[in-house]
Amino acid sequence: MRLLILCLALLAAGASHAQNDFPQPKLRYSVGFLSARYELGDQDATAQQVRDHLQTTSQEAYQYWQKADGHNLAGSVLGLVGAVGLLVGVLSKSDTGKILGYGSAAAGFGASAVFTFTSAAHRERAVNTYNFAYGYR
Repeated sequence: MRLLILCLALLAAGASHAQNDFPQPKLRYSVGFLSARYELGDQDATAQQVRDHLQTTSQEAYQYWQKADGHNLAGSVLGLVGAVGLLVGVLSKSDTGKILGYGSAAAGFGASAVFTFTSAAHRERAVNTYNFAYGYR
């Protein structure tokens, strides 16, 4: 009889412990015209909140997120280089200055576009990696 009570108590303890393991919320990511929207479960989240959540739950997804942040920063800097080059091209009086300005503007804007698109791809991969790891498709 004691063995039966002990088995029932262990079974109840194991079942109650298993019920305390809450699943991780699904991460959703959508891109607008000039913004991105994140949802963690049913709540809206900022990029900082998503980054912190990925850091604590999925290291692989967090690495993709960090890579996306780096590419986003590089794209912003190169966009600024392109804007300065355009300004130099417009304000320059010599042909050499115009060629240099417009050339650096084209190179800066082109490289900025590449880094921005790869940033979006890495961010999407981070979201998909996280969702796949926790059983979401």
